[in-house]
Amino acid sequence: MDEREDISVFKAKWIVPVARQPIEDGYIVVKDGKIYNVTSELGPEFSSFKVIDTGNSVIFPAFINTHVHLEHLSPLFVPVDYKEYLYKIKEAELSPSSEKEGIVKENLDQCYKYGTIALADFSSDGTSVPLLLESPLFARVFLEVKSFKTFEAEFTFRSIERIMATLPLSRKVTCHMTPSSLAFTSEPLIRKICHREKHIAMHFAFTEHETEFLLEGKGLIKQYLLSIGDFDYDWQRPGKSSARYMLDNFLFTKHNLLIHCTDLIKSEIHRLREIPEKINISISPRVYDSLSISHPNVDELISDGFNICLGTEGRIVNSDLDLRKEMVRCISKYGVPYEFALKFATLNGAYAIGFHKEVGSIEPGKIAKCLIIRDIDEDIDDPYVPIFDLRYKVEWLV
Repeated sequence: MDEREDISVFKAKWIVPVARQPIEDGYIVVKDGKIYNVTSELGPEFSSFKVIDTGNSVIFPAFINTHVHLEHLSPLFVPVDYKEYLYKIKEAELSPSSEKEGIVKENLDQCYKYGTIALADFSSDGTSVPLLLESPLFARVFLEVKSFKTFEAEFTFRSIERIMATLPLSRKVTCHMTPSSLAFTSEPLIRKICHREKHIAMHFAFTEHETEFLLEGKGLIKQYLLSIGDFDYDWQRPGKSSARYMLDNFLFTKHNLLIHCTDLIKSEIHRLREIPEKINISISPRVYDSLSISHPNVDELISDGFNICLGTEGRIVNSDLDLRKEMVRCISKYGVPYEFALKFATLNGAYAIGFHKEVGSIEPGKIAKCLIIRDIDEDIDDPYVPIFDLRYKVEWLV
């Protein structure tokens, strides 16, 4: 192999590729910014290259944050329940674009500091798009559409299309229209969006309030819509749960990312399996504790074969955008194995937002933006332990 080629060779006590079993005393060969080989033994073709020995360290894939609101900043008073959360979100949406840009920059820096390489941003106006293009991150930006009045569906749809037409895009950063949720977006508007888009990301069965609204047409969500002037007095309640309403009315597209799914009983989880298209589920464990909301039935979701991934929500609820803390909470709350929680935060997330060919695992052909934890204790013989120990700091390998 030509020594003039841009090649680096890294050695580590542990390499956790995610797509395969951990490798002890392994090597990663990086060529032109991409992973060329991951192995326990270097071949003779690399004998002339200097090996960068990272010592007693663990190398693993960078994180994929599948649900973040980059436009949100930590409020003076953090919401303690779902009602306060709704009004804080509304307040953030009404912020001037000039303020949002600074907030997005700050949050992007934080995401990268904590080891995120790809994300799904939920935006009100696409402010994050040009900033993401300047960053090293991969992203899908979802313009979150909230409009419950049926007669405004066409106007709202065209308005969002006009915004999207002004946004710069690339293969690294894509932009999509998405319904906010079944309770905040009118059915005709959801249909228009699903017809237009191959990817949607929708808050789904977040609380019992959504279920109450769809089944009975009353409760907190109705009161909220009335208070902001967005309730449709001609609306007829579906009289169905979120899962049944989505399935019976074909309110889905080719790739569906459902956010939260905390208020789904077993039968509703099984019903979601009847949807013929891809269903991914993003959860944010810290949010549910902060807002005193019930947690999703992760065991049942895993049993039913759903692709589970992780998100941090936004800083209105969480003080930071550290996805690693969501992984740790998965262990303590749901009792999932280390390898499951890490996969939620990496490869599963990459599949959920469609960047699995670029990131999510340490495999040949993927970009070499991996994470490393250095100087782990000599007596640790499980590579997952330091990854889930927040006392250890994560750094970028390259």
